[in-house]
Amino acid sequence: MDRNGLLGALALLAVLAAGCQHDVATLFPPGLEPFDDDAMAGAVDAPVAEALVMTDTTDSLVRVYGHGYVFVPVATAWQAAQDPHTLIARCRTNAQAITPNDETGYDLDFLVHYTVNDVLTIEWDDQYRGDVIAVGVGSAQMPGSGSADEPSRTIIKHQKTGGSSFITTSEGTTQMLANADDSVTELQFVEHLGALQQPVDQVRAGMQDEFDRLLATVHGDATPACP
Repeated sequence: MDRNGLLGALALLAVLAAGCQHDVATLFPPGLEPFDDDAMAGAVDAPVAEALVMTDTTDSLVRVYGHGYVFVPVATAWQAAQDPHTLIARCRTNAQAITPNDETGYDLDFLVHYTVNDVLTIEWDDQYRGDVIAVGVGSAQMPGSGSADEPSRTIIKHQKTGGSSFITTSEGTTQMLANADDSVTELQFVEHLGALQQPVDQVRAGMQDEFDRLLATVHGDATPACP
């Protein structure tokens, strides 16, 4: 998953694999621990500017890492993320049915049921969880125990939990971290995609779209066009 763009190639997949699609479920981890490769996002060389810098690699999965900044405090960026429409895939899906607050124990939680109508109708579910994991500078706390009033670090984790077998892995994290300048928020993004076809350019476009929407939301600007 690029959540936003992983299905640009699925029309071809549908033609090649019609009749082979089936629903599969995947286990969502109980916590909000970062992925083993989450540090790769922070390692991407990015200037302190309201722009996103990305890099990618492919092994069994497409892995895209993004690093950028928005010029607002973490609390403001975190508040913007409370609106699911700031985060979900909107550009290459035909319908997005959001079930808010479908779990307990998290500051942010919702389920998205996506539908894409192409040669075949393709559907899948994406679960989002997020929380403040540090309050103030150096005051690390466990997920669920923080306060959104003055966060220094937050994390949002999403994962495909069921639906089309065309998509075997679809997951990612968005982290918001305090900067030395408390009017600046550092953003780190990770996306993993495993699918019958793995379009790196569309994974990158989806990450760019999430950054652009967060940036627009925190500044009160209009929703930007899809990349």
